[in-house]
Amino acid sequence: MEVALDCAGHLAAAVSTGGLTAKRAGRVGDSAVIGAGVYANDLSCAVVAPGTGEHFLRSAAAHDVHARRVYRGQSLQEAACTAMFQDQAPGG
Repeated sequence: MEVALDCAGHLAAAVSTGGLTAKRAGRVGDSAVIGAGVYANDLSCAVVAPGTGEHFLRSAAAHDVHARRVYRGQSLQEAACTAMFQDQAPGG
């Protein structure tokens, strides 16, 4: 998992899927899905959010952090915390 800022001011994010070793049948990983587990945009932030997958996929969590920064003007900490924890309830 990496986020980077290059000398020209461009952001990047990268994450490994972890492979198939010990993967439970039917599990969906979020790591390779842009907007769910990984996202970078020079306007706001670079996010790597590996986890159980399903929550991040349903909420497009990594992109949500970016959107909260750009459209709501939230700090990075506020955007990340809200995006990660606000929609934890089923159907949220």
